Amino acid sequence: MIGVPLLAGVATRFALTLALLLMFGVTMKQDWATAGTQLGYGPVLAALLFARRSYDVPWRELLRR
Repeated sequence: MIGVPLLAGVATRFALTLALLLMFGVTMKQDWATAGTQLGYGPVLAALLFARRSYDVPWRELLRR
């Protein structure tokens, strides 16, 4: 469900932040093989969060279209 707003370009800050929190929350399960794989995506999500202004669409503009 987190990928839908990302693909649509809507609410990207919320979706990326939630995805980062969920990936770091995997470590609470202590499945270290899965956690290591998912934490590798953390820098990619952080870079997308940092550069999101170039592709983020506000809800008002989306509804106007």
